[in-house]
Amino acid sequence: MRVLFVCNMNNHFFSVVRHLRDVGIEAHLLRLKGEPLHFHPSYDTFDLSYQAYTKAAPWGEPALYSAVAPADIRRLLSRFPFIVGCGPTPAFMEAAGMRLDMFIPHGSDLAEMPFFRPSSPTRGAVSSVVRFPMAQRRGIRHARFNGGAYTPQFEETFAQIGAEGKREAFPIPPVYANDFNADRIDAFYGRSNWYEDFRKIRESNDVIVFHHSRHIWKSRATPISKKGNDKLIRGFAKAVAAHPDVRFGLVMLEYGPDVEPSMQLIRELGIEKNVYSFPLMARRELFVGISLADIVCGEFAISWNFGGTIIEGIAMAKPLLHYRDDSMYPEEERFPVMNVNTDEDIFRALSDYVVRPKHYQAMGREAHAWFKSYIVDRSMREFERVLSY
Repeated sequence: MRVLFVCNMNNHFFSVVRHLRDVGIEAHLLRLKGEPLHFHPSYDTFDLSYQAYTKAAPWGEPALYSAVAPADIRRLLSRFPFIVGCGPTPAFMEAAGMRLDMFIPHGSDLAEMPFFRPSSPTRGAVSSVVRFPMAQRRGIRHARFNGGAYTPQFEETFAQIGAEGKREAFPIPPVYANDFNADRIDAFYGRSNWYEDFRKIRESNDVIVFHHSRHIWKSRATPISKKGNDKLIRGFAKAVAAHPDVRFGLVMLEYGPDVEPSMQLIRELGIEKNVYSFPLMARRELFVGISLADIVCGEFAISWNFGGTIIEGIAMAKPLLHYRDDSMYPEEERFPVMNVNTDEDIFRALSDYVVRPKHYQAMGREAHAWFKSYIVDRSMREFERVLSY
């Protein structure tokens, strides 16, 4: 069967498409206009094979929703018997009079896009401010299936919207595991723009903590977007002070609205020499950096069991420093993590890593085995089942 994945937020659908094509399903990817450049497929692979099954739509921006002709939407989508979407896809399909087969939310497309927030668009039709959220709600409500991992925050919103489709609560592989894994990544070192920089950091540090989430901890934002970056910085600083004989390094990205507050906090705590700040980069490059790190960070503000930075770490068999309320998730959906919620928790976890590195390295390998079995292999079986309906 031909299946089309629409929108490539976080490069998640590009990963799914590649996995599906590997098992014989003719999957294609349609990028939407306005998607961030770093979510272009070329930023998530070291080859050009994606060009054969990837196209770009001339529409897709919520701010211009009202200006898009329904016929233009149908022209790109009508050739596919099964369509999976995320981001603003539900709204645009609703405008075209088409029913989305499967909605797999990435976060804000379910938590924020369907709900009206007064604003003044800088361009495009003013009516989009009102019409787009309404269409997004209807598009999600009418989708045949609602996929993605079980997350309490998502379940509440699906119920609030009145989603009519069958809930298929299985996770998708947001990482193309056949390339980005601990056994294969070194084959790409020679093609990486940042390998030499990461290698130098590796050689000059004993323990490297890799934190590539957006910096969102001080600015106004919806609770679902908060990352708790300040907790990590404070806990890391305590570990540096408590272990003067250990060379600690913290790798961070200049990504998100609170980069400068994070840098200011780092200066106040006197750990500038321990922190390596990189510009926003292609995810393929992040895997190179992660492969040379010891610990990868998830998030520290609210509990998550699944998401991009989380899976990117365990895909590379690295122990994950992360907050998860285990009571929120079934046992079979949980993998081992360095479970922390406060800066003091983070300090203790980093200190314990210094004493028991092999214990945490084994934790990373166990989490990776869970990822391969529960995420990659399972999702392919589930997609084949859903596509047969």
